Amino acid sequence: MRFKRGAPLVPALIYQLCPMVVPQPTAVDGPHPDDWCRPSVGSPRYAALIDGQPSPIERVWLAHSLRPVSPEEYAFRLGPLRRWARAHPGMPEASPETPVDLAALPPLF
Repeated sequence: MRFKRGAPLVPALIYQLCPMVVPQPTAVDGPHPDDWCRPSVGSPRYAALIDGQPSPIERVWLAHSLRPVSPEEYAFRLGPLRRWARAHPGMPEASPETPVDLAALPPLF
């Protein structure tokens, strides 16, 4: 998604929270691991991340600039691209909240 029109893309994620349900002890060695995360009664709860930071889910859910990405692209945008942006503070990815000024970018060749 984009923070503003003309700004670079940032990774956004909506995920379902897993309720931690404390199971009843049924065995001597403890409960089965599948019992620790099971659906609870009621509606599911969701959360959102924008650029790796917690965010209100409405901000991601109602964004107009969403497009689906693969898990590999999501990991790339949070890992190598973020490290590259820290090393190159003048590039648009270093400040994703501001729109890109094409006249201020260095030439490609």
